[in-house]
Amino acid sequence: MTTTIIIVAVMVSLSVAYIIFMNARRKKLLGDYNADNQYHRAAELLPSIMSDRLDQIRHQMNGNAVDAITECAHITNIGQQAASAAITAAKTVAWAAVGVKAKYRTADHASYLVLSGDDLHYILFQEGELSDHQVFDRYELSTAKLDRTSASDKVTRMGSAMGRKTQKLTLDKEGKKMEILFYDRITRLPGGPLSPFSGDVFKTMVDFEIMGKYFKERLGNKYHQLQAS
Repeated sequence: MTTTIIIVAVMVSLSVAYIIFMNARRKKLLGDYNADNQYHRAAELLPSIMSDRLDQIRHQMNGNAVDAITECAHITNIGQQAASAAITAAKTVAWAAVGVKAKYRTADHASYLVLSGDDLHYILFQEGELSDHQVFDRYELSTAKLDRTSASDKVTRMGSAMGRKTQKLTLDKEGKKMEILFYDRITRLPGGPLSPFSGDVFKTMVDFEIMGKYFKERLGNKYHQLQAS
């Protein structure tokens, strides 16, 4: 019994020490290395990020230049969300009728906007695999605009209410109105969320925030009506 208590006490002490160490490290990193005082490095930082942490996206560009990148919500609409919710509810009820507790989880999406020359690429990964890749050309972007995000946008678009500043890009694609919510930073990799146990997670978070700021600047410089606040 005494040995067990000692082991538990040691484990708790080590856990507390680790938390204190990580918090101290985080404060130092965020103090010495933050998006504002490191923003001047954005242009030189972009190639290294694309060839390392976002290499899957670079491969999908098929040799096209990557001028800027940020994360966005995957393209969807309220009807699709409602239909999905209804199907899940129906399945849950059906399984419950035979005494089985059904569990469903949302597919792990990661989607991005990539500015390449005059074009804007929308790239979606689902469960780490490419699911969609669309390209918006100069004509489509020259008539695009930024709109305010609504409460329904934040509810029906995956990840849009996660403490990030959100902009809504509205454009016309082959006669069809499309809306894309994009963020002021990248928070996840194509294969899933950033690991909190990664040794450089704090630096990566800052680098990805720089990328979000850089994307808004480059997009606004290319298409003046799309200058984000």
